[in-house]
Amino acid sequence: MAPKPKTKAEYDAAATAMDSLKAGVIELMTRLGDVADEVVVVGGFASVLLFADAEVPPTGTLDLDLGLSLALLSEERYQVLEDRLTAAGFGPDINEKGHPSPQRWRCDPSKGNVLVDLLMPLFADGAAPGKPQFLTPRLAAFAIPGIELAHLDVVRKTLRGNALGGGQAERGMTVCGPGALVVLKALAFSYRGEEKDAHDLIYTLECAGTDDVAGRIAALPASQHLDRALETLRSDFSSADGIGPVRVAQFRSSAAAGAFQAESAGRVRELLRKLGRV
Repeated sequence: MAPKPKTKAEYDAAATAMDSLKAGVIELMTRLGDVADEVVVVGGFASVLLFADAEVPPTGTLDLDLGLSLALLSEERYQVLEDRLTAAGFGPDINEKGHPSPQRWRCDPSKGNVLVDLLMPLFADGAAPGKPQFLTPRLAAFAIPGIELAHLDVVRKTLRGNALGGGQAERGMTVCGPGALVVLKALAFSYRGEEKDAHDLIYTLECAGTDDVAGRIAALPASQHLDRALETLRSDFSSADGIGPVRVAQFRSSAAAGAFQAESAGRVRELLRKLGRV
């Protein structure tokens, strides 16, 4: 698998064409039907939907991340999800060794280059973070610590446009809210330290504001995942020379890195103060 881009410019250049990705999302939502009530849009496309009107546009995204609800924990519902992904023109992606990747589904290349990553909480005995959990012989989902929080802080958004298979449609969808998005990005950074996760975290604070994010995080139930996320914010993002702000500045190729890092750290400290975590 090719390494992920390291800067915003590289990410935008490599990102899926947004029209194609939006068409893929609309196609999926027209096919998922009642299953759509049990999925939430997370990751880069959540930022696209949440902050479409932001002064600084969201960074391009490589795929669509869908968090699956625990309500889907039955073989019958898994099969329904698989059948509807197939009906939408998607099938398991092929990895660099030529093997199917049942946790990542790709649409028919003739319709567009759209990838869907399926994410679920760790539920299987011995499941490891970031590893696939099989739901059916053809369908799996990445085990993501804390992904259940995405279902507890949500925003409804509507997307209008062409579906991959043709025809105009308008569909509502459930999107991970800014509070849970900051928490999940902090968790992701604690596990893999990627520049894009650090950028998404700070970008969410910039667009949503610390008041909104703090209120949403305060409403989340206490958990080890929430504690780990807040500790990551404190340890990695609350000082200007912390690894979080430094990697955000590197990702954005900031010409005034020092000032930008100080501003980013200030936002995180303000968030932590409002949460009573300093």
